Amino acid sequence: MLERTLIRSFGFLILFLGFSAVLAAENKSYLHSNVDLVKTPPEWVLIADSHQIRTFKASIPGEDTLLFRGITEFSAPPAAITSVAFSPKYRKMWVDRIDSGRVVARESDVKWLELSVFNPPWPFKQREFVVQAMIEYLEAEKKLIISGKSVESELAPVAPDRVRGVIYYCGFAIRKTATGCEVEVMAATDTKGNIPLWVVNLIQKSWPRNTLEGIRRIYESEKSNLEIDPKFTAFFN
Repeated sequence: MLERTLIRSFGFLILFLGFSAVLAAENKSYLHSNVDLVKTPPEWVLIADSHQIRTFKASIPGEDTLLFRGITEFSAPPAAITSVAFSPKYRKMWVDRIDSGRVVARESDVKWLELSVFNPPWPFKQREFVVQAMIEYLEAEKKLIISGKSVESELAPVAPDRVRGVIYYCGFAIRKTATGCEVEVMAATDTKGNIPLWVVNLIQKSWPRNTLEGIRRIYESEKSNLEIDPKFTAFFN
């Protein structure tokens, strides 16, 4: 009962923001342990397998925040699912309690700095996240990856009436399959402020399933008139 109450109250705080890992020179990365999750893959532990979604958790050396991961398959074109996950129009439909999001600086169509603001339930202050973002396509694996980490930037100073949260790592990977696509999401997040980290970790273990189910729900409701972002189509052609 306690866990369900916490999830209802704070679930918005660890929602998928889905952004990148390439950090600008003037920005500060928050991944203090500087772990390369590609060169040193985490030791994943399966914690749930239901609703066609497998959920895993792993520890990050040097960090108290846990890393969570979810994997599922969609009977849908990969460009369509990616558009639901990242196009502003659809993102606001399935990301709970999001107040606003804007691009602070754009280096190119596949690299940018973004600020997102969330409205927590009373009595907590708004949470904001500044993330350096990048999209890359792995030709050999036919996989699109959008991943990211929080950074500090003079272009996005902390608002005095908000709490600056930290995304240690967040990633979205999508691979075309014979029947549609396989999607993998991953994140390690700390909302900071007066919300204990153990509460964040407790809630975040439901984040992969909530994220993937949210994307699936919006795709099913919007697919007849879905607006597909052309840049995502180009990756999978």
